[in-house]
Amino acid sequence: MKKIIFLSVFIPFLGFSQEKGVRLFTGASYFQSGIGFEDIEFELNEDTWTSNRLPINTDFEIKLIKPRGFVVTDGNCFPGVSILILKPNKDTLGYSPNIFGNNQEGMDYSMLSNLSLSLRFNEQAKVGDTLNLKTSFFDTKGKNETKIEMNVVIVDSKLPLENTKSVYSSSSTNSYETKSTFEIGEVKLKNDTIQTAFYKTLALERMDLDIKSLKAGHEYIRLFDQNKNEITNKDIIESLQIEIKKSEEFSVVEPIEGVDRESITKSNLKIFIPASTKNTSKKYYLYYRWESLDKSKVFEIMNPFNL
Repeated sequence: MKKIIFLSVFIPFLGFSQEKGVRLFTGASYFQSGIGFEDIEFELNEDTWTSNRLPINTDFEIKLIKPRGFVVTDGNCFPGVSILILKPNKDTLGYSPNIFGNNQEGMDYSMLSNLSLSLRFNEQAKVGDTLNLKTSFFDTKGKNETKIEMNVVIVDSKLPLENTKSVYSSSSTNSYETKSTFEIGEVKLKNDTIQTAFYKTLALERMDLDIKSLKAGHEYIRLFDQNKNEITNKDIIESLQIEIKKSEEFSVVEPIEGVDRESITKSNLKIFIPASTKNTSKKYYLYYRWESLDKSKVFEIMNPFNL
């Protein structure tokens, strides 16, 4: 059974207004318009999916946890789930207007704990393809819906699954959100001035990871605007001159009844984001991902800043 560990208090969104967001690990985007939910889960082989890479002929599942906002008639609601899959050339690979079909009986609204969509891509998809998946969880008796969109990269079936049984999450109100497969220690957010330039600094301190592994891993940066639409222009991202520093932290644990003193080496990571203090500045979101060489360890952080 997978283990979810929250390092700070999180209040789930249960309202029914419009909201757009990005989910860590898969990088999927969602647009909520009337259908509220507690969470969106992405699973690979019944464990949390930690990337958007999918071995061919492998099942994955998208779950909308505790959905609300449906029209209820005699205690029943009538949800639908549509799916559209586009090839790299934008041709349609698959489409269903409603995987539940013409369900006239509906579902007991009081017992509705989640809605899920299970999929796999067969040989129609080729290794190396990036498929665009668009799905909608909607009310067949009304106009409310939540849309989810993500790119799925097809990889060889011989590669290990990128999933985890344990998820460590933390968040700060109106600030950062993190998700990882191991303990990343304490997250600190502060403002720095370096040679007259103003930076917003994200510091991950005492990560349960040695410095050699941290430096050998792969890291990725994505940028989103204030509406959480991705900015794909690489020149804009490079012009920000975001700086990332990695360092080692060494400490010694006192012996316990004759046991030798134990040396513990952990690592720190700092992300320096150029920012602005002006009232006319615009809001952006930095999305940072690090993964180990074998992709078994992953951590991601998303944080707003003004520019």
